[in-house]
Amino acid sequence: MDRNYTAQLQLFEFWHSQSSSKSYITKVHLSRASQPGKRDLLSDWRQEEQSALCPYSLHIQGSVMAEEAKQTCYEGSSVQSFQFYLEHSGEHEAILKCAHNLLPGEFQRIAAGKSSLDVLGVGSGGGEVDAQMLTLLQSTLPAVPVTADIVEGSAALTDNFKALVAKTATLQKIQFVWHIMGSEDYEKQVRAKGDMKKFDFIHMIQMIYYVDNLSSTIKFYQSLLKNNGKLMIIVEAADGGWDKLWKTFKKELCTGAITEYRSSAEVIACVKSLGLKYEEHVISNTFDITECFNPSSTNGGRLLNFMTAQDHFYQSFTPEIRAGMLDLLRNKCSTEKDGRVFFNSNLSCILIHA
Repeated sequence: MDRNYTAQLQLFEFWHSQSSSKSYITKVHLSRASQPGKRDLLSDWRQEEQSALCPYSLHIQGSVMAEEAKQTCYEGSSVQSFQFYLEHSGEHEAILKCAHNLLPGEFQRIAAGKSSLDVLGVGSGGGEVDAQMLTLLQSTLPAVPVTADIVEGSAALTDNFKALVAKTATLQKIQFVWHIMGSEDYEKQVRAKGDMKKFDFIHMIQMIYYVDNLSSTIKFYQSLLKNNGKLMIIVEAADGGWDKLWKTFKKELCTGAITEYRSSAEVIACVKSLGLKYEEHVISNTFDITECFNPSSTNGGRLLNFMTAQDHFYQSFTPEIRAGMLDLLRNKCSTEKDGRVFFNSNLSCILIHA
């Protein structure tokens, strides 16, 4: 059995064991195994467990990096809108396919000549995504001990993560260190203590929108990398649908936790200005937003609520602004095929080198 399929089988077994729990486990789907004729196990599981959808996701993971008392961009959306988004966007699947294809090779390069690995998750939420990556790391390098530091501003979500670890045998092999604070508070604490623990792999998934100083944040976390280490930032792609929507209507949308919308363009410009070596991997994704253009569609309304970070899209903006947003969504952010409108929700995976 090849390494690629073994990793997929282990991940399937891990997520199947969690599917009936009350922790916030999200649906996952990895790419088809490289050898023809093998079943796509996680795809089968995804179809089997449609009811397991939960209200937390990669976006929530990033949004809770703001203070818990402060309403963040995605916390303002209703659970129903968010669930609808997860069911229809395919974002988790796209990110996990990228991780499955990209990270095993990166982990092997990072681990070359090392007897152990230290991982740092920034904005880890309830741990669903971290668990997937740590499981993938363990399946890629089963003989290498791993430690994981977790930076998360929400005590409640950190408790969810701890509960997930407590009932997952593979995760219990990892030594965890919990930092219940925001990204920038962690930076201040580390600098104040002078305790610059170094890491082999650091990841920030859908959270870079919420930091105050982009350059300082990237510079600091890159400085924590060990030899051959990588800092992975996943963010919405430049010129994608999200980028166009939020920058065109910045005045109306950037009024909460996100005061300055950032896509991969801003992140890469910052990385270049710091003189850091990096590589970018595009995560292609689209999803159907046809119902957004039917004012009587409940599902369309929920999706619009989520995309604009509003509880009530039709009550939150003037008729002129609503019309402008819908026109932009249809004509600048999407493509049409067979009478359906597909939103460009491409993401960017940026790997910054030590």
